[in-house]
Amino acid sequence: MPQDNAPDHINDRITVFRSILEPLAKATVGAVAVCYGIGLLIKNLYLAGWSVEAVKFVYVDYALSGALFLLLGLLGISFWSLFVFTLRKFNVTRLRQANRDERGAFLRLCVKATLLLLVEFLFLGTIIATMCSHRIGSVRYCLSLLLVTGWPAGYFIVKKFIAELLQSFASGRKVPGDVGMRLFLNLVLFVFIILSYVRVIYPSISQAYGGGEHLQIKLRVTKDGTETLEDAGFKAEPSRPHLFSAEAISQDDMSLTLVAPRVKSGVKAAVQIRRDQVVSVLTSMQ
Repeated sequence: MPQDNAPDHINDRITVFRSILEPLAKATVGAVAVCYGIGLLIKNLYLAGWSVEAVKFVYVDYALSGALFLLLGLLGISFWSLFVFTLRKFNVTRLRQANRDERGAFLRLCVKATLLLLVEFLFLGTIIATMCSHRIGSVRYCLSLLLVTGWPAGYFIVKKFIAELLQSFASGRKVPGDVGMRLFLNLVLFVFIILSYVRVIYPSISQAYGGGEHLQIKLRVTKDGTETLEDAGFKAEPSRPHLFSAEAISQDDMSLTLVAPRVKSGVKAAVQIRRDQVVSVLTSMQ
């Protein structure tokens, strides 16, 4: 009898395992697809500021860039979640201490809540400092930290305001186009967040983390590549006619996108050189 029941027992385990694995696989594919789509949008918006576009559509770094954006968003949400939890805990404990009329309890509670929020803020600031190239305390660093913590709060505040505004216009009733209007306004908020991220945070994060920080490189190119770079205004190294110093915006297996030299202040311009024109690339620290 035990031998006859063995196949049924194995089949039951396989069924349970499949019921767990199938939703997990679908969720993983969905998450990767979302990260890829967001990363594709971020990369092309950033390159559009340099008057170029991503040549390659299928690129693994898109998923990494999108995952970085979502990670920073989750960090901001976690910050405010812990902040709200601390305030609620503070209020509840304050009432209990007030009922017991303990001297100094309220002061100790204030100190504990302040220290907890300070530790949380320092932890988030350390993560931003690790990823970003800006000096701690600089204006760009503070702006990046402010955006990460301000995105979730600003999004939910504006979303709630818009919801109340639409409800007041509709007098609490559903009207035609209400869903479309809400979707449009949410899309506008999302695009605004993406654009602020591309403008402030993305250029300061290392490409190893999925950011867009420029790399200082030395290019050894072919004769055709030398003509391309010299026509764009690059100067070769002395006594090395095929070696050039450049600042790389992005690179893939098809081309390298470089910051164009000798452009007017405040003007962004880039040059793309094909991979078959490049012999080797040496990356150096900034």
